[in-house]
Amino acid sequence: MPFCQKCGAEVTGAFCAQCGTPVNPGPGFDPFAANPYAVGSQGYSRRSTYWSEPVEVPGFLGAYKMFWKKYAEFNGRASRPEFWFAFLWNFILQFFVGIAGIACLAIAGELESGIFAGFGGFLLLAAVLYGLATICPNIAVVIRRLHDTNKSGLFALLWLIPYVGPLVVLILCALPGTPGDNEFGPEPRRTLEGYEGF
Repeated sequence: MPFCQKCGAEVTGAFCAQCGTPVNPGPGFDPFAANPYAVGSQGYSRRSTYWSEPVEVPGFLGAYKMFWKKYAEFNGRASRPEFWFAFLWNFILQFFVGIAGIACLAIAGELESGIFAGFGGFLLLAAVLYGLATICPNIAVVIRRLHDTNKSGLFALLWLIPYVGPLVVLILCALPGTPGDNEFGPEPRRTLEGYEGF
């Protein structure tokens, strides 16, 4: 029976039950193979790319940039921040531009002003065009997010079921991704090197 090198306690698995130190760490050793949610005494966890470095997760603006860089990329995986921040950006932009357009049209009706009517029509047209421009990247990010949960991208077709379908797809996208690599590619948090500055 091995003993912990740090505290001397008897060890029965891949980690010391007393202090959390991994047993026999060496080259190629993955302490998360036995317990993917473990946190070692050195402070590393499944959330870190390398044992002591924090994971680079795209921020609010970084996720939006990534959304456009991966415009029609249906292969691979998307992390939850990448999906939800892009979803939030698109919702905010379309909602507020649409509301501003409707407000301008309402003001134009009250004041009988052609300037407000023209500007309101322009804003509504901009919201519609933006919505059309984001159809392809929205489908792509939903499919990549489903891939991260180890589900086929065909589950995105559930969105076509009235009322219930979009809710089911959003719930599937809210599930945590599978730790480590899966059949759709490497863990997305480990493949952000092409997106420096996020």
